[in-house]
Amino acid sequence: MKVVEEGYSETPVATIKANDQCAFGRWLKNDFPHAAKQGADYRRIDELHRKFHQCAGSIAELACAGKPDQARAELGSNGCYHRASTELVGALAAWKRQLS
Repeated sequence: MKVVEEGYSETPVATIKANDQCAFGRWLKNDFPHAAKQGADYRRIDELHRKFHQCAGSIAELACAGKPDQARAELGSNGCYHRASTELVGALAAWKRQLS
């Protein structure tokens, strides 16, 4: 993440943490069929996407607070970013298989 290397972010941390500001989040919140939003799979994806953004925002906070080593640790294979993205991608793949 650029913010870790530079120590600042042009995007406010609150925006990074918001799961409805990225293209996927806008699609999920605004364009996804309403009836499908009632299912457990949608709620799981929405929650995992929220966790992903919370993690990314936390990493940005660490970097902007002058804690790049801690931010890098959260980006590593044992950090929240890896866990959150792996969980989200896995859940999306499982949902896609279920719908196919």
